[in-house]
Amino acid sequence: MKKSQTDIFNDHFFWKFKAPNAGQLTSYINSLDSCEEAPWGELCSVTNISIQEDIFDLMTPSLTLLGQEVGLSMTMNMNRPWVSQYKRGDFQEVHDHNDCDLVGVFFPEYKEGYSKFYFIDRSVNLKRPLMDIMGNRNNYIVNYSAGDIIFFPSHMLHGVSKHDHDDTRRTLSCNFWINKINRQFSSAG
Repeated sequence: MKKSQTDIFNDHFFWKFKAPNAGQLTSYINSLDSCEEAPWGELCSVTNISIQEDIFDLMTPSLTLLGQEVGLSMTMNMNRPWVSQYKRGDFQEVHDHNDCDLVGVFFPEYKEGYSKFYFIDRSVNLKRPLMDIMGNRNNYIVNYSAGDIIFFPSHMLHGVSKHDHDDTRRTLSCNFWINKINRQFSSAG
């Protein structure tokens, strides 16, 4: 039978790779200690550390690698980076970052029982029988390891499952705005 299904509007994707400076990012995250309730949403249980200093240079090696992945170099701004902290039972409700272009999340460590980072497809409107027939699902759990970083479009719904470990799980998150796209990637300065 000829496949007649056509997938359109493919706007849900992410990149995942080992951060080139994972050790440096992890050391930086572990050096932070002032913590506050997350200022967003009442439907989550998570604390965060707002980062006031400019850490764009810490993110540059991963952004450069992202540019190599897509074959472009991009001029970007970053604003409001933060570290989320999850203690046993904590979680993050499903949300998006509709005020930026791209989101980055760095995972400094992973242990069995750590909460899971997942995406939800907001456009799946199929009823369960058709989802089963087509092999569709409306969620995707990111399998990450210590030192991994992901980048994804800001409109994508995502969340963090309940943390089921006694050690605190931390992640570094950043919002990025793309100012300029250079169609030909150059690894030189």
